[in-house]
Amino acid sequence: MRTADATQQTAVAPRTVTSTARPPKATAAPTTGGSNSNNTQRSASGGGSSAASIVSYSTGRCIDVVGGSAKSGTPLQIWSCTGAAWQKWTFTGGTVRSLGLCLTTAGGSQSSGADLQVATCNGSNAQQWNLNSAHDLVSTVTGRCTDIRDKGTANGTRLQMWTCKGTSNQKWHLG
Repeated sequence: MRTADATQQTAVAPRTVTSTARPPKATAAPTTGGSNSNNTQRSASGGGSSAASIVSYSTGRCIDVVGGSAKSGTPLQIWSCTGAAWQKWTFTGGTVRSLGLCLTTAGGSQSSGADLQVATCNGSNAQQWNLNSAHDLVSTVTGRCTDIRDKGTANGTRLQMWTCKGTSNQKWHLG
C-alpha cells in the first residue's frame, strides 16, 4: 500500500470545457436580392483564405458535407455548427472548398433546383462561387444562389442552387 507524503503534490489533469451552444440566430437577414456583382464580401476569385464556417441567416446552422465524407459527389446540407472540418470552407481561386473538394452542382447543372455537393476540383463553371456583400453565396456563372431546399430549418435539410430571391434561406455569413 502506498502512503501519501505531505510534501508530494498531486497533479491535476486540465479540464476541457466544451460548449454545446450554437451561434446566435440572426434576427434579420439582409433583404437585397442576389447578384454576382463585383461588390463582394468574400470573393472566391482571390488567393487562399483561412477556413471558416458558412452560416445560414435563417437557421444559424452551417453548411455541412453529409457524413463528413471527403468523397466526390457527397451532398451538402445544413447542420448545427460544430466546428468540424467538414463545416470549414476556404475561398480559393474562384472556388469554395472543404475537405480538399470544391462546392459544385450535381452533374455540373446550371439549373435552379440542382443539388449542391462537393467534388474533385476541376475549375469548371459549376465550381465558381462568391459570397457577395448581399450575403448571397452565388454561382458567378449562373447568378443563382445557394438555397436551403423548401426553406427547411432542420438538421439534414439539403442545399440546392436556386434563383436568388433575397429570402433568408439564401443568406449566409462567415462564422
